[in-house]
Amino acid sequence: MKKSFLVTTAFVAALGLWACGDDSSASADPANDDTSSVSSDSNDAQDDIDTKSDTSKDANNKDDSKNSSSASSDDSDDPSLCDEPECDKLESSSSTDSASSDDTEKKDDASSDDSDTKADDALWTFYHDPDSICVMTAELTEFSNYDFTGLKGTTVCTEGETYYAGAIYNAFDKPTDISSWGGLCVVYDSPDRLFRIGMVPSDADTYTENNNYVTYLSKTNGVTAIDIPWEEFKQMLPNSLVDKQEFLGRVTGFTIQMEELNTTSDFTLYKIGKMGECSVSVESSSNEEPASSAEVDTLWNFYHDPEDACAMTAEPTAFADYDFTGLKGTTVCTAGETYYAGATKNIFDKPTDISSWGGLCVAYESSATYFRIGMIPDDAENFTKNSNYVTYLGKAEGVTVVDIPWEKFELVYPTIVVEQEKFLKRIIGYSIQMEEPNSTSDFTLYKIGKMGSCGTPTEGDFFYPFS
Repeated sequence: MKKSFLVTTAFVAALGLWACGDDSSASADPANDDTSSVSSDSNDAQDDIDTKSDTSKDANNKDDSKNSSSASSDDSDDPSLCDEPECDKLESSSSTDSASSDDTEKKDDASSDDSDTKADDALWTFYHDPDSICVMTAELTEFSNYDFTGLKGTTVCTEGETYYAGAIYNAFDKPTDISSWGGLCVVYDSPDRLFRIGMVPSDADTYTENNNYVTYLSKTNGVTAIDIPWEEFKQMLPNSLVDKQEFLGRVTGFTIQMEELNTTSDFTLYKIGKMGECSVSVESSSNEEPASSAEVDTLWNFYHDPEDACAMTAEPTAFADYDFTGLKGTTVCTAGETYYAGATKNIFDKPTDISSWGGLCVAYESSATYFRIGMIPDDAENFTKNSNYVTYLGKAEGVTVVDIPWEKFELVYPTIVVEQEKFLKRIIGYSIQMEEPNSTSDFTLYKIGKMGSCGTPTEGDFFYPFS
């Protein structure tokens, strides 16, 4: 049965969220101080859950009920809890009366023990930037097909220095080790914009200074299920860097955050869970159709020429040695007036200056005579008319590492000429494109990244001259 209630994000002003800076580097994204900055509210919500759990346990031993009540009262005086008027926490749909109901009193010991590792009534806690530039309005919705209480709503962002709105799902009532999960799975539909998924550790204010491990998912054309290996999660700021394995050993919840200026974005989050445990259900409450196979893993977005002269079939693959989710697949091209197929990968959530990198590195192998590597700026349709800076690499029979300095990147058939220095200050992602007519090409892309970060370059000249 579906149960939902409407929640808005009006209470967030005193949550101590991060300030967005002007540094546009990849690791200093202004909107990237992680969603867990509302951990004081999350802790409040968790204290409520713990108190409910204690009440449930004490209901089995009525002689101790007075002590339980006293303990609950002590929790309310905890100086670590937020006592600001704006920090009123969201309450769950379950009333406190249910804790003392006959059904709760009859709860067995096994049920009480479960509350030690998983919150019995997990809450979503909402927040937004201090200036209310972004506001999320969402319904908490029980999606029975996914055994998860998710979200369905809209985020509206205007113009300002700081801009974000999101929610935290309090999954566990104490720090929990999820490193063995291998990653997270997400079932969602976001037809308008990319958004952030992340994890919240215990004591995030001091442990990570709310610079938590996150990743970004792109827009979809329908209900989409995706597995996200741990390799895809990064800390986006340089402060308070912590070991990922250690971080994964003390997780208390998950986050979703929208942070794109001048947008109105609809979204539905059906489930966040352990990697491998999500799949698209055609009976979802939204009655939306599943996305096609090319859209299942939105870490990469695929495209091809309008005449379908080329078709790329590729599997996003996590390469642990390169800490990167690349591609492994085949491209088949016939002949025609237009012939190309490729994929783009969003790396940054806003325009980022990568000019100081000196260039890109690529680790790959390919049977194609040549293929294209490039960069994607924000608003490419207007900024460059999709005529972006690219370079061409040639055939490589084994794993090959190439460092590509900026001078190797050129504009191909430019309809608009944008200076490279200006272009490099607005990057949001990378691209790979196959465009050899009458060919079948196998390829593996292990990594694209900052020049020098892919390993020792392979001896030889692997650049293919464009003419």
